[in-house]
Parts: sequence; structure tokens; C-alpha cells
Amino acid sequence: MKFIIISLLHFFVCINIIQAQLVNIEKVRREQKEGFQGSANIALNLNQNVKQIFSFRNDVFLQYTKNTNTFMFINDINLMFVTDNDERENLINQNFQHLRYNYTFKESDFITYEFLLQRQENRIKFLDFRFITGTGLRFRLINNENIRLFLAPLFIYETEIEKHTEDLTRQTSLIKGNFYVNFLVKINDFLSFNTVAYYQPAFIDFNKYDGFEPVKNFRIAGESGFDFKIWEDKLVFSIVFDFSYDSSPPNLFFLEYDKEYMMFYTISNSIRFNF
Repeated sequence: MKFIIISLLHFFVCINIIQAQLVNIEKVRREQKEGFQGSANIALNLNQNVKQIFSFRNDVFLQYTKNTNTFMFINDINLMFVTDNDERENLINQNFQHLRYNYTFKESDFITYEFLLQRQENRIKFLDFRFITGTGLRFRLINNENIRLFLAPLFIYETEIEKHTEDLTRQTSLIKGNFYVNFLVKINDFLSFNTVAYYQPAFIDFNKYDGFEPVKNFRIAGESGFDFKIWEDKLVFSIVFDFSYDSSPPNLFFLEYDKEYMMFYTISNSIRFNF
């Protein structure tokens, strides 16, 4: 029984680690309120059986609003190590840092200008490094007590260094669209449903690598989930379904898995503290 309980705990921690494929700012974005807001989460897990498995996750979100200006920052770190006969293997090493600036046009009250910077590593996706910067407008289509609906057409510059073979890497530099829609409905005082969907078609390739096809080279990602309030808005339990699809994954992924596309999906659960 003890082994089953430990294994289940390890399973849920792993699911939460693998789930972090999509940098979803909509999940943590707060209403515009003067001053600082944020949330923090930390998870540690040690499982000792035939092998020793250690996992660590830390994510921090900060938002600062002054008049019509809002700054948001996310730092997310996920690590997992397996030790067997004093040899340590790094199974998961993924992290990202995301900075976003919003300016809301008060005269219209439903248009927001957005600018973003992002740095990311993800060994699961054979990604050594990714840097993104972009800009665009975010439209507030519905915003009342129970329903919120946002639509945002952004354009981004993305450069990546990805694993091409075991010994070689490939760098890509693209101009892409970053179009997303976010929908939230408040079911009652304790339960809400939130979903966001991203579509990222590539338009211009500065490196012009073989196989690039504008628009046909794209990513789709989405996240849907329920939030249950445990203690007002401070402590929240979430169940989330996460999905991502890449039509043009790194060549090493194709060689190892014999698939022309990369697809991930997970179901995860978490407890979040807001301040």
C-alpha cells in the first residue's frame, strides 16, 4: 500500500511537470488592480525504490498595475533526476521566463496593446533554446460578472536552437502569427471554467531551411480546466487538460519516434496560492 501511494504521488508530480508545454499567460493573468498581485507554487518529490527519483518544480507569477499600464512576469522551473548505481540521469530539464507589458486604451476600454519577451528551454521537445519577442492588440469582446471573452492577433519573432541529431543542432529564425482566444465562465461562487486556444502559423523563414512551408508550418496549443476555490480567491484547486501540436518538430524527434508531427496532451491537477 505504501509503495502504491508513493507511486501515485510521483505520477501526479510528473504529470504536472510534463504539463508545462504551453506558456499560458491567460491562466494567471489578473484583473487590473493597482499595485502588485501574484501567485507562487513549489513542489518537491523524492521516490526511493529500485532507483532514486527526485523532482522539483517552482513557478512564480507577478503582476504590477499602475493606471493603464500592467507588467507581468512568469518564472517556471522544472527538473527531474534519476539516480541508479551512483549515476545520475537528467530526465527533465525545462524552464521559461516570460515578461509581458500591457497598455489599455481607456477611451475604448476594450482594446489593450501587448508587448512580450520570452526565453525557454525544453529537453522533452529537443529544444535547447527559444527566444520570442512580439506585439499586437488584445480585444475584450465580453466582460461581465460571469463571462469573459478575449481575442488577440499578435505577431512574433522566434529564434530556436533545437537538437537536429545527437551531435548537431539547428537554428531557426521565423516571423509567426500568435493568435489566441480566451474564454472564462463563472459557474457559481466556487467553480469556474477557463479555456484558451493558440494558433501559431509561420510566415517568414530567415534561415530558409529545407522543408519550410509558410502557414503549413504551424503550432496549435490549448488548455482547458476547472478552478475550485478552497479559501476565497487565495487557495485554488485546478484540474486542467493541456494539448499541443507542432507540424514541424526537430529532426531528432522524427528520427527517434518516426513521426512527422509532435503532439502532447496531459491531464493535471494542482493547488495554487494567490496573493
